Amino acid sequence: MNAEEYLKSPEAQEASRLFHQAILLQRQALEKLQAERQKILGLLDAVDSQIRALKFDMKTEHRVYAKVTDEMLIEFLEEDQTTADVIDEFGFSSATVAKRLNALLKAKKVTMRREGTSKIWKAAA
Repeated sequence: MNAEEYLKSPEAQEASRLFHQAILLQRQALEKLQAERQKILGLLDAVDSQIRALKFDMKTEHRVYAKVTDEMLIEFLEEDQTTADVIDEFGFSSATVAKRLNALLKAKKVTMRREGTSKIWKAAA
């Protein structure tokens, strides 16, 4: 059997059909992957935008927290409050609360006592 006869044979035609079908399936798979890639890139852009918005919100909140005056803290401490109460009230981080309350303690504007592992803060009399 020569090459021309083989190309006309049913086996060669079936092999050619399968080859073209495989190429078509490969192209379809590639198109699906590209579409999924575009979706993922879109989602990543959306997430990136949300992260930027959150960072902006955090900066804005930080500016608001910086405007909480010592007088506002002292007024809140007219009654005994734990450090966690101050964190919940003003939304500061625990490090910021510790820094602000310790500064007030040094200035003798508040008093602090320990109860177990908690610190109880109160405005100085």
